[in-house]
Amino acid sequence: DGVWDVLTNEEACNYVRRVMLLGETNMGLICEELLDYCLSLDSRDNMSAVLVVLEGARFGTGDGVLGIRKEREAAEEAKKRQQELVGQQEGQDPPQNMFTIAGSQ
Repeated sequence: DGVWDVLTNEEACNYVRRVMLLGETNMGLICEELLDYCLSLDSRDNMSAVLVVLEGARFGTGDGVLGIRKEREAAEEAKKRQQELVGQQEGQDPPQNMFTIAGSQ
């Protein structure tokens, strides 16, 4: 239920296909990544996943789940850094080179 609360069948299949095309061949890791993705979409129900690899399945080259997790960590670190910078600038006058966009203040 937890998977289908946040993804359609097609979206789940596309997500798994994407991970496979990124080079992941470990089905257990792909299932884990799918469930983690569903959790990130605020799924609250119980989840389980089973993948069956059919003959002729295509796998790409790349870092697979490890690559996805590295990208996610880098994005989280960038967001954290951005929040720190914004926090440091609160209460300060805007930079002299800042332009005002028409219609906003």
